[in-house]
Amino acid sequence: MFKSILRYLLFIGAFAIICDCSTRTNHTETDLIRYLMLGYEKRARPTNNLSETVEVMYDLKLIEIQNVDERDQKLSVFAWQAMIWKDINLEWNPDNFSGIQRIVLPAKNVWLPDLVQENNALEFYNEQFTKYFQAEVFYTGEVLYSPGGRFTTSCSLNMRKFPFDRQTCEIIVTVWTRTCSEVELFANHSKVNLENYNENSEWNLEDTDVVKTRRSGFDEYDYCSLKVTLKIKRKPLYFVIIVVLPCILLSFISIISFLIPSEGGERISMCMTVMLSFTVFLLVLNDILPRNSDEAPIIALYIIIIMVVMSISLVCTVLIVKLHYKNSRVPPKLKYFVFKIMGRFVGMKYGNKTVFEVNKDPSSSRSSDWRKIAAIFDRFCIIIFTLSITIITLVMFAILPFTN
Repeated sequence: MFKSILRYLLFIGAFAIICDCSTRTNHTETDLIRYLMLGYEKRARPTNNLSETVEVMYDLKLIEIQNVDERDQKLSVFAWQAMIWKDINLEWNPDNFSGIQRIVLPAKNVWLPDLVQENNALEFYNEQFTKYFQAEVFYTGEVLYSPGGRFTTSCSLNMRKFPFDRQTCEIIVTVWTRTCSEVELFANHSKVNLENYNENSEWNLEDTDVVKTRRSGFDEYDYCSLKVTLKIKRKPLYFVIIVVLPCILLSFISIISFLIPSEGGERISMCMTVMLSFTVFLLVLNDILPRNSDEAPIIALYIIIIMVVMSISLVCTVLIVKLHYKNSRVPPKLKYFVFKIMGRFVGMKYGNKTVFEVNKDPSSSRSSDWRKIAAIFDRFCIIIFTLSITIITLVMFAILPFTN
């Protein structure tokens, strides 16, 4: 009887020990969190004394360039911010807690450096960082905090060389209320982390840079900042096909109006149609380019210059048509200049004789002389406007885009 009771008591004791060990094992992390949070004050800097500085290592991990808004002068990127610092109030001995070396705590429960994006174009403080992200805490007291999301920064875009433009945008991260003597901000790398970067279909990321700076506050103190620079270049193929090539083709098509016979009556209509087409291109560019009066884009200047050339060609077309139907006597000096000089310059010959020599025949009618003068002016305008448009096009799209 006594042995049975003793066995029963031993069984109960062993079962209680097993249950207690199981309970302790399952709640070791809970015990650790309670141990760390007991008396923890997240509003105080994690230092032993006021003279110590909390050093925060910062690393920006760029995922993608989401949008470049030329109209509103904004750059939007998706990135992660990796921040590491040491919190002496979050240290523990892993041997006392079943070997646990790392735990995860809500970011709102631990001390965080009050970093803000100084040139944010949407919101100054991003509340989702502390609401949805957590911090990794290691037994040495190191805290790793990696919030991520969309960063929209104000960026002054220079559209002068559009669509062959390069842009430089900055993301300025600063400690807002803690001075450099309290919280020191360091860049973990001199470049942006691009390990997980996804290429953008419109922009190439040419170079990045991370530089430590200081921001002067309203008082005599300095506040630490990091200036992240992104240098991007536009991929021009889409705009070359959609905008640039049609503009160049239209500008040369306008020259064909001088080859249309004056009797057809379609010359002036064609010139007007080409000018209206360039007006449509200006409206398309108006939806793309910012309303900035500092520097006009090259392509807009090109369209304006070509429209001026087209206006001059329209005036020339009207004058040539008028000459074609003129039936009065040709002044001798005009006849000599056009037939003798311009005729040879533009190569208007009949056999081995120039037009001037052919027109020495007294039997030639006055109207025939004027038609031949109009033909010489047609050839002259074709040569002059072809050279003008070619030079303007080469300067605008082959020289200026590649000069500083």
